[in-house]
Amino acid sequence: MPCDYVIDLERRLVRTTISGVVTGAELRALRDRLAADPSFSPDLSGLIDLTEARADALTSGDIQQLARTAVFGKQARRAFVSPNPAMFGLARMFEVYREMRDGPEHTATFRTVAEAEAWLGLRPIDSARKT
Repeated sequence: MPCDYVIDLERRLVRTTISGVVTGAELRALRDRLAADPSFSPDLSGLIDLTEARADALTSGDIQQLARTAVFGKQARRAFVSPNPAMFGLARMFEVYREMRDGPEHTATFRTVAEAEAWLGLRPIDSARKT
């Protein structure tokens, strides 16, 4: 499956991985599945890893439609990660659409996972386990 997530309650994080060519319908289904997951809470933060994703099948209309509905709350931070210029641009577009809709969550887009984790205030998993 090109879209999946893991909820890490200890780190208060939803880690989403999207790979390959993904469609707007697949992203909406992923969002709906996450919202229905009994382990999900709107105050969790999210790291959306688009490193292996391709934007071939996504349109600006898909991004605008996804940005209309929020599952994350005002305490949440969402970090998108993509070194790919096309996916980075679509993630930034989502970020702007959420801001235009007064989305309650804080959203930012990064080129690396390390940058995103730092912005989210996450320690690397190895150092988190040593304490």
